[in-house]
Amino acid sequence: MKKILNEKVQIKICTYVSYAVFFVGSLFNSTFSFAQQSLSSSPVEVTNAAEQNSGSEPANQKKKMNFDQDTLSYEEKLKTIRESLISEALKARARVKSSAWLDKSGALHENTHITSEVFSLGITKNRLENNNFFDVENIRPLEELNSCNFYNPNYARISELIVTTGRSSFDIPYQELNKIHEKISVSFKEGLQTRQNWIFVEQTKKYNSSYSRYLSASTIEKPEFSIRIFLQTQESFSYQKKSNHVTLKLLLSIVDLNNGGIIASSTYNLPSPWADPPIQAPRSGLAQIAYAVHEASMIGKFRVPSQKAFSKKFERELTFGISELIKKTEESFKCRQITFPITEIRKDEISIKAGEKRGLRIGDQLLLTDTDLIPTRILEESASEKIALIEIKSVTPNRALAVKLAGPDLGPLSKNSRSTMSVVPF
Repeated sequence: MKKILNEKVQIKICTYVSYAVFFVGSLFNSTFSFAQQSLSSSPVEVTNAAEQNSGSEPANQKKKMNFDQDTLSYEEKLKTIRESLISEALKARARVKSSAWLDKSGALHENTHITSEVFSLGITKNRLENNNFFDVENIRPLEELNSCNFYNPNYARISELIVTTGRSSFDIPYQELNKIHEKISVSFKEGLQTRQNWIFVEQTKKYNSSYSRYLSASTIEKPEFSIRIFLQTQESFSYQKKSNHVTLKLLLSIVDLNNGGIIASSTYNLPSPWADPPIQAPRSGLAQIAYAVHEASMIGKFRVPSQKAFSKKFERELTFGISELIKKTEESFKCRQITFPITEIRKDEISIKAGEKRGLRIGDQLLLTDTDLIPTRILEESASEKIALIEIKSVTPNRALAVKLAGPDLGPLSKNSRSTMSVVPF
């Protein structure tokens, strides 16, 4: 009996073990097949993800590379501009040259001379030592024309032109002075606009109250300079006429309306508008007596000019005088930087108070800096680092909007605030 029971127990154990082995085998096969399916499906997903990333990542990388290249090119361009400004400023400084040589006896000789480019005003040493001579009618700019030239035909300066006349008299009536006034105004304006790019606007008005100034604040074209020409009348004695006669004199003064200082001034003397009378022929006795009586009766009376036109000499000298004043004005602004005022700086956007009328166009690249730095103080410490490169993005006849390309952040600047920051061409 015991043997039979042991055999039955062994048979049951074998069946249980076979069932367990079958269950484990089936479970292993299912997991193995699931693993195969998962492994077979995973490469498809990986390849799809790789295909998707292969199309997006290179595009982003290209954009970043292009942006980095543009910024690098702008930074290099700004660096080149800074170096050129510094080199030009160094050229304008005083330069000293020295030389040395030995003569036959063996003595050493040295020679030193300064080659700085300055104006010679023709003032004697005694006048300078006595009273620091200053002539308000003969002021020249301090810069030399060969060392700097900021004239750019693409951009215009804006100014007012004021021509006034002196006191009229019976010798030169008001109507005759007015004719000379009109010729000076037209000839000077057209001649200067032919030589340089200028915009002439109306004279700056003087307001009695802040309210009237606010009402007229809509006028956008406000001048930066004032060119004033005064036609002065003056009397001088003529030995040929044996009496006093009136001559004329042109006085030019150019004023900076931002600080009120005189930039340049000059004068030009003009002869009398009328021709000299002919040389008197010798008279007979009765004719001489009659002429003496006529001269006695004219004592204390004003002589009215009988000529109907100006003399040929006066017309020629007037044309020469206007031409000289135009040349003086042109020379005064060759070393003066063209500036465009700023109304507001917000982040990387710069609002400029100038537009198409002054020559600004979309895509123009300009410099944003302090007006006092270029060109006089560019050699100061860290002065060149305060210059940014900007580009015009939108423009209207009287306004423009620019964005910063390279350089430091020079903002923010509140709207219509007082600041020396401005935009300058290079």
